[in-house]
Amino acid sequence: MENKINDAFRNIRAEEQLKQDTYKFIQNEAGKRRNIYRKRIPLAACASLFLIFFMGLLSYNLYFTESAYIDIDVNPSIELTVNKLDRVIGVYAYNEDGK
Repeated sequence: MENKINDAFRNIRAEEQLKQDTYKFIQNEAGKRRNIYRKRIPLAACASLFLIFFMGLLSYNLYFTESAYIDIDVNPSIELTVNKLDRVIGVYAYNEDGK
């Protein structure tokens, strides 16, 4: 980028001080743009991590929250715990035959 700026200033007919002030201003503005992105990157990374963490909590809550219990009280007495996705997440035996 510096070569492009130098090439652009070579053909301009103005006082040398004006050229140098303009060159410094352009360098300063280019640095400000880079600093804006450098400030936004950590913010975006933190927001992404928070979103991943939040989605993980929601997924955990959805999968491991019991929504129904099924008790079978015949000779092998067992209880099945089912989540909202109709998956068995827990099995409990009440007697020796159930184990």
